[in-house]
Amino acid sequence: MEVDGDTGREENKENYVPFDEELKKHRKERIGIPPIAQEINEKLEEIAQLEPDMSSLDLTPKKTNFDLKRDVSKRLEKLERMTQRAIIDLMKEKLKSQESANSASADDDLGRKINMSIAEDIEDREE
Repeated sequence: MEVDGDTGREENKENYVPFDEELKKHRKERIGIPPIAQEINEKLEEIAQLEPDMSSLDLTPKKTNFDLKRDVSKRLEKLERMTQRAIIDLMKEKLKSQESANSASADDDLGRKINMSIAEDIEDREE
C-alpha cells in the first residue's frame, strides 16, 4: 500500500495490473478471504445441512395485502356484530307479525313464547 500525497490516505493497488515488466515484479499478491469469514461460511453451511427445509434467512415478502387485512379486521368484527343484530331484529319483526296473525289460538301463544325466548337468547349471546 502506498500513501497518497494529496489526501494522506493509503491506496490499495491490489486490482491494478501493471503493463511494465519492472512494475509487475513489485506487485502484491491478492489477500484471500479472512479466516473468520471462512469459519462463518462453514457454520452457515452446517446449519443449512441440519435444517434443509428451512433457510437460514427467510426474506420472502409477505402478501401485499397483509397490512390491509390486519387494519380492517377490527372494522369487519364490528360490521359482523351489526349484521347479527340486524338479523335478530328481522327475526323479531317476523315473529311479531306471525304473532299478530295467529294470536287467536292458545297454541300460538305457546309458540310465540318459545320463539321470543329463542330470539332473546340469541340477542343475549350477541351482547
